[in-house]
Amino acid sequence: MKRFALALVLVFLVLPWARLSILDSRPSILISLAQGEIRVTSQSYENRFPKEIAFQLKAEGDQDIKTITFFYRVGSGRSTSYAYPSFNPGRTVEASYVLPTAGARYVVPGSELEYYYEIEAAGGAKLKTQPVKLTYEDTRFTWQKLPGNQVTVYYYGQEGVARRILQVAQDTLAKMAASAGQSMERPVKVYVYASKRDMDVALPFRSETSTRDLITQGEAFSDADLVMILGSDPDVGPTTAHELTHLITDQLTSNPFAGIPAWLNEGLSMFAEGELRAVNQQAVNDAIRRSSLLTLRAASGLPGKPEQVNLFYGEAYSVVRYLIDTYGPQKMSQLLATFKEGTSADQALKKVYGFDVDGLEAQWRAAIGAPPVQGAAQQGPAKPDAVPTIVPFGANQPAPVPASSQAESQTRSAFYVVLAASVVFVSLAFLGGLLLVRRR
Repeated sequence: MKRFALALVLVFLVLPWARLSILDSRPSILISLAQGEIRVTSQSYENRFPKEIAFQLKAEGDQDIKTITFFYRVGSGRSTSYAYPSFNPGRTVEASYVLPTAGARYVVPGSELEYYYEIEAAGGAKLKTQPVKLTYEDTRFTWQKLPGNQVTVYYYGQEGVARRILQVAQDTLAKMAASAGQSMERPVKVYVYASKRDMDVALPFRSETSTRDLITQGEAFSDADLVMILGSDPDVGPTTAHELTHLITDQLTSNPFAGIPAWLNEGLSMFAEGELRAVNQQAVNDAIRRSSLLTLRAASGLPGKPEQVNLFYGEAYSVVRYLIDTYGPQKMSQLLATFKEGTSADQALKKVYGFDVDGLEAQWRAAIGAPPVQGAAQQGPAKPDAVPTIVPFGANQPAPVPASSQAESQTRSAFYVVLAASVVFVSLAFLGGLLLVRRR
């Protein structure tokens, strides 16, 4: 009888761990044990450009369908969003969900979108539908396309302009690969609009005054690997090179921790255009003469003063040109790869070139005949770029704890809880076995 009691204790000890193993490694077992089935009878979507996309789903089950979750991902991003379509629970349901594509939730036309549903019935049956891919198009026009090497140009106006843009795009890719060590990681799209009026509708929301007074020559949308170009603009060639290079740079440096300094981002795009424009070069020359150049640390972001814009772009071009001419394209390629790891500007420059931002600035100023930064001798070691710590809204600001420490702490806590519970359970079972034996 003692052997029977001991065996019973072992069974109860092993059973919880066996169940955990099934839950963790084979969740499909739980689904197969559920009662009933779920069937999708139809699913569709309607593009209501420029406001929204409407999704519809019809399904039926052997038991009442109680939950439907809509999952979707827009563009090349890794994050997946979810929403709950509206429907009346029952054995036969019709669910609908409207995804906004304008305003605060703007989706650039031409974006790729992938979606699927997860459906659950009252008895526990679950169904995950196969992912569906779609392209959110500007439905006002019948788009033609010119495919190239990693670039496809979409147009509805003059084919000659579209072919010119495709040629500029191919030349830009070749130049930036040879001169700056940049290579495309994912194919990109270029959408060419024939007029400002047509393009304004497709752009993100702007005020009525901005829409009336400002002309957008081109804009890059890195999340969608897409460039929008105004085909009627005289500078369509340089604009294409500039915006396309923004996409390449983003692909090569994008990470969830920190961005690259503006002088590098814009400098590469200015370099892709070709020779520096006269207005930007003049701004740099004037600043050298007046000892009023922007410091590179100040140029880590776009300037807030309109009178500094031409100077900023001229400096950005000059610094990038200095790095490429002095150290070569391979070093620039290594620099971009280092930024992709999420390092700061000082760390990335030190790793690849052996100097930080201040060291680069000193070399660059000497090369262009500009005076050193005032007070440079009093400047201490460069401080690393700050990376913000994100906390929930309304929470206090605790000292950040490394993720590895949090994970280890949670693992130890869980282990001790399970160990304590096991000891208590074994003790009770053992006492129960002794009492049973004594009664016998």
